[in-house]
Amino acid sequence: MEDPILEAARAIRPYLAELLPADTATELDGTLAALLEHRAAGELRDVLARYPRTREWTSEFLAYGLPPEVAVLRESGTTSPPGHGDPVGVPKYVCPSGDFTFYRHAVGQPVPACPTHHCDLDRA
Repeated sequence: MEDPILEAARAIRPYLAELLPADTATELDGTLAALLEHRAAGELRDVLARYPRTREWTSEFLAYGLPPEVAVLRESGTTSPPGHGDPVGVPKYVCPSGDFTFYRHAVGQPVPACPTHHCDLDRA
């Protein structure tokens, strides 16, 4: 079974700009991409623990298996606007090369390309 820290590292990448100053986020994203290429789980764990906000985010991801805000949406059932039927799932998109994961929160939200490989993401 794959180490969950690998999935946490893939999933945090789209959130880095919200969690850290821009220059730190850019640097950390490059580091994560390189470590994911080598599947270096131990080093990824250390890098994600380096900053309080990424440490907390990663801890929550490991507890739920989802980004924290996605876990809250799924638990609260508010993934669709009130009065618009049953809550919908939050689709997951992945890089075919395995180093980037994106969770789409709304139908109109564009799915980005993988920042490492500049390719389209596949729906998981």
